[in-house]
Amino acid sequence: MKKKEYKDVTYGMKYKEFSKILSRKMMLVKDCKGYEKFKADIKILRDSRENCGNATLLANHWMRSICNMSKQELIKLVDNYQEGYFNPYQFSAEQEETNLNNENEEEEENEL
Repeated sequence: MKKKEYKDVTYGMKYKEFSKILSRKMMLVKDCKGYEKFKADIKILRDSRENCGNATLLANHWMRSICNMSKQELIKLVDNYQEGYFNPYQFSAEQEETNLNNENEEEEENEL
């Protein structure tokens, strides 16, 4: 049996080029039940690409991953889509606790 070869359709493309592919993929799933939530999160991904850091890296990775999904995979994803799944700004609970602790320590240092 021959192994199926993976091909990245966005390889070497800049955002303006693969953005068109992403738009076409979104049109394929516009009738799915989770489309509105999915569309809102895609807007967050598109907006975050202008920033710097981890959120931008995640956004680009996720947008490229969506472009590489087959129609069946994408339909399955959007039909069962949970709001915030593609939010590049979300943190795990541990990270939020650490951030809160760091902010509290900074406030205490500033008071001294």
